[in-house]
Amino acid sequence: MARGGMDFCNNLMRAETRKRNPILRGKKLIPMTERELIKLEGTIRKKMEDIKSQRVSLKDSGIGGLMNALKKVDEALYDRILPEYKKMVAERNIFK
Repeated sequence: MARGGMDFCNNLMRAETRKRNPILRGKKLIPMTERELIKLEGTIRKKMEDIKSQRVSLKDSGIGGLMNALKKVDEALYDRILPEYKKMVAERNIFK
């Protein structure tokens, strides 16, 4: 099969399996798969652990942008993570 045919098949399969969880990246509205959503949650939780153990500062971690992206995609998951995030921010001395 020609390369163009494979690209068409791959795009078709992605379109069929992709959930309708859009995320804004720049001016584009890009849908996220369930797997990408799980990966985003894992990244946020890993950054929270790094902040708690003071391997990285809150500002340098970039966690705020990830939380904003999560809120745009899946507000229920955002609401579940937000209390842990607020507790972590309140406990950490961000000026160290």
